[in-house]
Amino acid sequence: MKEVRLIAPSMSLSEKDKAKIIKAGKYFKSLGYTLTIGKFVFDKDPYLGCSSIENRVADLMDAFLDKNVEIILCANGGYNVNQILPYIDYKKIKQNPKILIGYSDITALLIAIMKKANLTTYYGPMLDGFSSDNEYTLKYFEKILKDKDFTINSSPKIYDYKKINGKIKEITIKNDGMIPIQN
Repeated sequence: MKEVRLIAPSMSLSEKDKAKIIKAGKYFKSLGYTLTIGKFVFDKDPYLGCSSIENRVADLMDAFLDKNVEIILCANGGYNVNQILPYIDYKKIKQNPKILIGYSDITALLIAIMKKANLTTYYGPMLDGFSSDNEYTLKYFEKILKDKDFTINSSPKIYDYKKINGKIKEITIKNDGMIPIQN
């Protein structure tokens, strides 16, 4: 079976994220994929909130070198993915192309792999996006996998997070469409 590998090249996951992994796993299973988890996704230095540089690079490289993995999904962003960039074997990544998805802090990793391994990378949803019920995100992710040519239309809703009664909640706001920044 095809495989999606969840890795944490920036911040590590915590116990509370296990429910998200289960929900995302069900979503990927509906597409014919098995969601597997990198060895060091939960490994965390108490001061930095992430695994060691060596372990984060190991998970990334293991995902690229594993012949069963087709998609590499970054768990979340943070502030320290830049630490691993000098230690990545870009030549091996180029020889083993995969779909790599992430955003936020992961943008540095996406750009490094795009430039140094000459691969297309995907600025897109991470674990939260695949464990939510955001139909727009899931619809366009499936189009990326299945369709060679398609148009991206504006989402009717904007999804955001807001602190309500001390808890972070997903909220939706009506999207009035694209706004030109410069005419």
